[in-house]
Amino acid sequence: MGIYLNPGNDAFRQAGNSEIYVDKTRMIEQTNQVLCTEQKYICFCRPHRFGKSMAADMLTAYYSWGCDSKDLFSRFRIAGAASFEKHLNRYDVVHIQMASCMKNADSMQNLLQSLSEDITKEIVEAYPDFRMPRYPSLLTVMEHHFDQYKRPFVFIIDDWECIIRSKRFTSDELETYLYFLLVLLKDKSYVALAYLTGVLPVKKLGNQLSLDMFTEVTMTFAAPFAEFTGFTEAEVTELCRKHHCDPEQIKEWCGGYCVDRSAVYHPYAVVNAVLGGKMQHIGIAAEARDTIRECIRMNFRGLREKWKKLLDGERVPINPTKFQNDMSSFCSADDVLTMLIHFGYLTYDFDTKLTWIPNCESREELVLFIGNNI
Repeated sequence: MGIYLNPGNDAFRQAGNSEIYVDKTRMIEQTNQVLCTEQKYICFCRPHRFGKSMAADMLTAYYSWGCDSKDLFSRFRIAGAASFEKHLNRYDVVHIQMASCMKNADSMQNLLQSLSEDITKEIVEAYPDFRMPRYPSLLTVMEHHFDQYKRPFVFIIDDWECIIRSKRFTSDELETYLYFLLVLLKDKSYVALAYLTGVLPVKKLGNQLSLDMFTEVTMTFAAPFAEFTGFTEAEVTELCRKHHCDPEQIKEWCGGYCVDRSAVYHPYAVVNAVLGGKMQHIGIAAEARDTIRECIRMNFRGLREKWKKLLDGERVPINPTKFQNDMSSFCSADDVLTMLIHFGYLTYDFDTKLTWIPNCESREELVLFIGNNI
């Protein structure tokens, strides 16, 4: 087991041992269905503290060749699935926490070079008889490894777009990053599954660098993963029963999200409320605060009117499809509101094309930070 290659199941074991753990392992049935198919590319986008990293740890623990997770998963719902044992610990997993990689990088070139060298080194150490290619780039190492062992890789890249949200890199460096992912993953036989997590969907570039092979699971359209986006109403009701909490109070504070007709709750806010016995503010993410300030100064047409209606508890129509999935290319009021949907401060109904403030927690945070300044 290494840092990137087959890191094991300790992180998911810790989550499963927590006082509150809501079983979302049935999501593995969905990823099992697309293994080694044209649909093997999934970009799962959720707001901060909606369980993105926990899901990534779960998939790592399930697929990783470097551990035995049968006993760990035996008490969870996935154990009853027909595909459970077929894919359990059968793949080499490359698990990258991109936020951690970015912290230590002074340039995009150094980030990608260091990442490639470290993964290559771990593959060579894990497979002493591996025949190294003449020109050992990460791409050729992956290709030769698959040719020799016929064991495809599961790529799990957590917070993949933190680099896009960051303002540390130039536009050229961002294109270099996207090109790296495109060359590494697209149309590669050695890829059994590529699972990306982030806050924002895949960046829209409109050129050959677009990661257009990914199915995007977002807060505006999440089928067939809607129930795995957050806590469901039934799950929260059961938690409230066990911990003697008022389900209506929990719903008012951290429920209200609409994801493909499913009622979804903010997981971290629910856990805080249930364990702490009181409602606590999660806080607006730093990059969202900075971007909101910039958007206020831009004063897009219609933003003030829509914002006032939202504060009055109304639902307003928006078009989220033109949002460019970054933190800089804002062209309209709808772009600003779409960003707030992805960050979890608004919610959206795909059928009616309406957005609104989902709960008291989001409303108080937005009023505290924005107020009537738009």
